[in-house]
Amino acid sequence: MYTILSFLTLTQTLLFLVHAFPSLGVDRPASESSPKLEPRQNIPEIPPKPATSGSGSFHGSQFVFLEQTDYAPAVDAMPVWVYSRTQKEFSPCAPEGGTDTTGTGPNPGTNVPSSASPGEDCTDIGPDPVGPYTLADAFPTYVGAVWCGDSDEWRIQYYNYYVHDGVMTGLGHKHDWEGIVVKWQRDAEGDDWWHRSGAKYNKHCLHDHYEWNELNTVDV
Repeated sequence: MYTILSFLTLTQTLLFLVHAFPSLGVDRPASESSPKLEPRQNIPEIPPKPATSGSGSFHGSQFVFLEQTDYAPAVDAMPVWVYSRTQKEFSPCAPEGGTDTTGTGPNPGTNVPSSASPGEDCTDIGPDPVGPYTLADAFPTYVGAVWCGDSDEWRIQYYNYYVHDGVMTGLGHKHDWEGIVVKWQRDAEGDDWWHRSGAKYNKHCLHDHYEWNELNTVDV
């Protein structure tokens, strides 16, 4: 399993492993020939993988039926979220669920802190760090598969919700979504087996693109 390392800069990093993948739903290709079957027992059987496809390749049906096939490509390429502190005494703002405590409405969010601490009014980050890559508490990452017909590729989105962005009133906003999109291309022309080819890092209004060989990855 090759996992993207996503770094959010500066010192005294904290490692967050994704333990949950609540779904945002799966956007399927618009083609009329795309299967619409939902029950697991009716999902088409995945054909044998061609010899030309590598171990990190997945069949197109595993993107169409992402939830029913246990998120296989999403788990295989999932990010490891690495956060940092701007100052030793300031905690970062940890992600949390995008719904309210009843699960029936959106998270109300919080106002931008008046102090210089990004973690003010955010979910408790967990144990105090004892060194680089200290494991913190788990949080949800929202996952969905999207078919991009214009570029003939699948994209898997990983997004985290934050109750606010920024510090000190006037230097941020309530509610924030940040994430990573992994791009998947065909193994061969006309084939329905796909390998990851790159990633987009989405932060604020910026979308930094990297080829897969430019990323820091780990095999876990």
